Amino acid sequence: MNSSGSQRFEVQSYIGSDIAQMGVLGERPPETAEPVASVYLGGNDYRIYLLSTEKEALGARKSGWTLWQMGHDYDTGEPLFCRIAFGYPYDGSQSALVAERLLTQVLEDELHEGLLPSPVGVETTGLLSAQDVQRIFAKAFK
Repeated sequence: MNSSGSQRFEVQSYIGSDIAQMGVLGERPPETAEPVASVYLGGNDYRIYLLSTEKEALGARKSGWTLWQMGHDYDTGEPLFCRIAFGYPYDGSQSALVAERLLTQVLEDELHEGLLPSPVGVETTGLLSAQDVQRIFAKAFK
């Protein structure tokens, strides 16, 4: 993804760091975060992915896109969140393309961290269709 005359789109995955640990930092995505998809990987592994943007503004760290993962605390049922990837710069690309790029990188990194490939059930769709999600998981776990 390149926009004419600007820097190349970069992806930073947080897999394997404290940032990507559910609820550790107590962060929440902004209310404007868009649903990407909800997936079920078996057992207790149910994930909801969300995408938010940070456009250059006063106080913004860096303009870009953040992919979030949402789960639930097994004891309380309360939602837990973590950031799992960041793509930059924000350049007005289609949200679905950015979500695909970030999710693909995250899944490839999770595989390297020991996530076992399993069939994925797409519970709900958002920016990505069920077919998109199935394709991304199949590509990452090839």
